[in-house]
Amino acid sequence: MMLLGFRALGAEASPLPFRQLYAALQAGVFDGQENPIATIVSAKFTQVQKFLTLSAHVYDPAAIVMASDAHDDLSAEDRAIVLRRRPAHGRRGLLWRRLRSQASLR
Repeated sequence: MMLLGFRALGAEASPLPFRQLYAALQAGVFDGQENPIATIVSAKFTQVQKFLTLSAHVYDPAAIVMASDAHDDLSAEDRAIVLRRRPAHGRRGLLWRRLRSQASLR
């Protein structure tokens, strides 16, 4: 899907094994790549690429998933931290409430 999307935008997108990407960027065989910022930094791609575009073309949500037993074993302080970090609204909030409700039924 990602390749098709980039090609539809006019890019000459090609797959490449991750372990080969640094060398391909360094040699100029590839002139760009698509990865999360944390990956770009940890793989040191900043050493071999000049530009970074923050396009927001991917939404990658993070979910807090925890077994009810593990949740129950948390201290009150840790439970409060988890609850403060939960999705607050929208479909994410609805899903959170539904999951909490189901966990309470067990």
